[in-house]
Amino acid sequence: LEAAQILAERLRAAVERAPCPVTGTLIPVTISIGVAVGEEADATLEALMKRADQALYAAKRNGRNRVETMS
Repeated sequence: LEAAQILAERLRAAVERAPCPVTGTLIPVTISIGVAVGEEADATLEALMKRADQALYAAKRNGRNRVETMS
């Protein structure tokens, strides 16, 4: 989980540093990322994706442009 969180944070920071050019104007872009690692309790891929989605919504609730994890 820690390694996935570090990778997600690197991705988030890279996106933040790369504004998107639109008709001559640089538009700032940020992302929120939810991270979850598969566990024995995840009987299906959908269960894992649900936990990652919950982490994503937590990132949005907690201020956006951030990484949240769900164990």
